[in-house]
Parts: sequence; C-alpha cells; structure tokens
Amino acid sequence: MGVFGGRPKVDLGTVRFDFGTRSGDYLQPSSPVPDPINIDSVPQPSNTIPDKTAADIITTGHGCSTATDPNGCVLYQPGYYPNGIANIGSGGPVKKATALFAPGIYYMGSNGFGTQAGGQMRMCSEGCPASSDPDILNGMLVYNKYDGHHASQFDISGTGAVKLVGTPEEGKWGGILFFQDHTAPGATHNIGGGGVLELEGTLYITNTVDRINNYQTIKYNGHPSSDTYLRGEIITDVLSINGDNARLWMRLSGASLHFVQQVTLIQ
Repeated sequence: MGVFGGRPKVDLGTVRFDFGTRSGDYLQPSSPVPDPINIDSVPQPSNTIPDKTAADIITTGHGCSTATDPNGCVLYQPGYYPNGIANIGSGGPVKKATALFAPGIYYMGSNGFGTQAGGQMRMCSEGCPASSDPDILNGMLVYNKYDGHHASQFDISGTGAVKLVGTPEEGKWGGILFFQDHTAPGATHNIGGGGVLELEGTLYITNTVDRINNYQTIKYNGHPSSDTYLRGEIITDVLSINGDNARLWMRLSGASLHFVQQVTLIQ
C-alpha cells in the first residue's frame, strides 16, 4: 500500500496492514508514489459511443430469474448515458428491478453510477455476446465524465447484491472497472453497504498531480453481515474504511502490469 501525506491520526493498533506474516506500518516522511496507471498510458474514454437514454425492461432471459429477481430486470447496453445510471433500486425504469449489464463501455454524464436501497447489479449472463473490442471482452468499463458543472460519483451504498466485472488486466484499460474523470472536482464515492459486493476490477478514482488538492475519496463501507470483495487495485486520493468491524478483502494480480518509479536510498 503506497501512502503519501502526514501520518494518520489513528492508533495503528486498530489499523493494520498484513503482508503475509509481516504487519505493515506507515513510513513518514516519504516521497510521493506516482499514479501506477498513468493517464499517458491509459487514456480517458472519448465520448464517441451511441447515446442511451433508456434500458430494455425484461422479466426472463439474459440471466434474469423470478427466483432471484422478483421485481424483474432492466438490461443496459453500453453507450453514453447523459443522465448517468444512478439510484438503481429506488428509481430508474422499474423501481427495485435488477440491473443487468452487457459487456462494453458505459460513459456517464451527470448523476454518475450506482445503487440505493436494495438495488441489485450484475453482468448479463445469457444472450449478451462478448464485446468485439479485445480490451473489453466480457467485462465493462464505467467512466464518470465531468461536464464542468456536475461532479458525478460512484455510489453503491445499498443493501442489494452487486457483482460486476471490469476490463481484462492485459488489455488497454489495465483491468479498470470504475474510472473517474481526472479533471473532476473532489467528491466522495461510496462503495459497499450491508449487502453482497463483488467487484472484479480496479477502482481508478483519482486526480492528476496538478489537481491533487481536489481529493477524490473512496468511502468503503462494510458491516459484519455484509460480504465485500474486490479483485484489483484501489487507486485514489483518500481511502476511508467505515463500519462495524469493516474488512476490505483484496485479491491482487500477480502479474507486473504497471511499473512505478520511486526514489529510495538503499544505503
């Protein structure tokens, strides 16, 4: 875990990073850790994809089941959503319907991307072909664009089940699932709640160095009754872990995807 900034005002007896049999600690002072993805190597998506303003309402097929989805499903296709895809579970085409996502790039305008209440999200599992883009395949990339007026956020804070898959690790997007516009003003992104959360992909929610004073914050929430799981990296400006006995489980790839230069005195 790369940390830059002042030593946190917490008791490290209650905050601990375990690396195998060794417990972690903060090193301060320390030189900054550069963005391991780097905008120069991973460009922000361009808005050249078709506009989408609504989703297809379905009751069966594409992985929708009356047993697990009593309120039916809404099938989303990749594209540009000017008003975002927010409030799944309490708003949208059908309240409390499960949101299914076909593989592709989802470009959010205002309002961002997320769920509330008992909203559920997962990948389309039947009848949705893989993307023709080899950098996407069976996953999805969700990009929050800053339009100069609205700071879109990722907000998955409901009690429903959310299971999403990001881009391939070896592709152009480097395994990214959630991608925040680097020019966006500081915002807090809520990830996790009292439900089942399984995210397979990197959360790339940060600003460029010249705008780092506008912190992007990921507020990771967990409770004893919830199951939160992430496979990938968390790249952000501020990480806040909240909840009763909250735990963050991360399964990191063993592949050397990105190289970070760090100034170090060996001797």
